[in-house]
Order: sequence, then structure tokens, then C-alpha cells
Amino acid sequence: MQFKNIKVGVENNVCKMTLNTPPGNVLSIETLEEMNEALDLIHQRDDVRVLVFEGEGENFSYGADVKEHTREYVQQLIYNFHKIFYSLDEYNVVTVAKVKGWTLGGGFELAMFCDMVLAQEGTQFGLPEIKVGVFPPIALIVLQEIAGTKTTNDLIFRGENISVDEAKSFGIVNRIFSKDDFEKSCTDYIASIADKSGIVLEYTKKIQRQMSNRKDFQTQLRATEDFYLNNLMFTFDANEGIKAFIEKRKPEWVNR
Repeated sequence: MQFKNIKVGVENNVCKMTLNTPPGNVLSIETLEEMNEALDLIHQRDDVRVLVFEGEGENFSYGADVKEHTREYVQQLIYNFHKIFYSLDEYNVVTVAKVKGWTLGGGFELAMFCDMVLAQEGTQFGLPEIKVGVFPPIALIVLQEIAGTKTTNDLIFRGENISVDEAKSFGIVNRIFSKDDFEKSCTDYIASIADKSGIVLEYTKKIQRQMSNRKDFQTQLRATEDFYLNNLMFTFDANEGIKAFIEKRKPEWVNR
């Protein structure tokens, strides 16, 4: 599978999708469209037991492209971003995020949505959306189940970064590996899943989802998405926050 902004390959029942626009591996509309195209192709295969998301270079992802978050492009951006999660929610393979460096915004949301998160020491996580006048829809839904309401509120309302150790203490990260051993440790960890029965992994994930709050995810996301696009993005402050970020200045909030 050949793409411009991502790399995709399958080996030993493991599919790796690598965000390939370093240093930030920003989730632009073009990148998101490629990810969705790749997911459609991966879904048609019967030899994938584990789907791994990783980032090329020193970082996992800075998140969505803020320059494309203007009112002109935001519907297209949100549609393509959320389509990934609708797709993953219906796909019963085990998903693993291999994260390092900066793992922010939409990149953090992609990681937390995965079944497991493997992190390199020194990784920084954050949901800075509130600082530019918006909120992270996926995190609002998913993070509460993982880390609880209080921790979710802390991360979303303040928009500050947390360390990999804090992320592990909150239940967001499964394992932390040293920089020197990161690739080998991740490979061994993932292989310990991929050598299991594909149908048993599929059925286990399917029933696990049904027993969790995630079973209502798509309904919750549609409601959150509608509010985001038809309420939040029509406020002055949301557009001011995005504009200020692009212009590299402090936003001037007017509370409307």
C-alpha cells in the first residue's frame, strides 16, 4: 500500500501504520484521508490480528492541523478525523499505539482510543485544544472511561501536558520502555499478541467492547460532533483562538 503521508505494511499478522510527516506528523486532511483509505483496505484482509499506529521520527504526533481548523475547512477535518474512530470502533482487531516524544491533541486521542499504549521514556502527552478555543471530542468521550472524570477534567480544562509516568498512573499507558530498547520491546510485546488465534482475539475484543461503556461510542460521538460543528465553531472565541494560534499571538477572548 503506497501513500504520500503514511506508510503501511503487514508482516507476521501485524499491520503497522506509520504517520510519515515528521517532525510533527501533523494530522492534516490529506493525511486523515489516507489513513481512512488504508483502514478500508486493511479491513478487507484476514491476516491482520494487530494494528499498530506509530510516528516517524522523534514524535508520535502534534495532533490535527490547526491551519485547517478554520470554519472553511473544519467540517472536512472533523469528518475525516472522526471517520477513523468510527472505523476502528467497528474493526475487531487489537490496536496498539507506539508513542514517543510529543503526543498531543488528536494524536493523543488516537493513542488513547487504541486497546494498548506502549510509550518511550520521556514521552509527553497533552490536550491543548482549550488554549485555542475548542475541545477534544474523542477525549471527552473515551478518556473518562480510562482515567475517570476528575482526571479527564484536569487534562481538558487546563490543557497542560503530562509526563509518561503520570499517563501510566492514570491508566492511559500500559508499558514504558527505555529509548534504547523501545523498538525491540515493542516488537516483542506486539508479537506476544499476534501469535494468538485471530478469531479468539476478534471475539474477545467484540465482547469486551459490548461489556464496556464504549458500546455507545458512536452515538456519543455523533452528538458531540454535532455540538462541536454547529455550536462551538459558531462562537467568536473558537474562531479567535484558532486565528490567534495561526498568527502566533495570544487570543483575546470576548466570551461569546
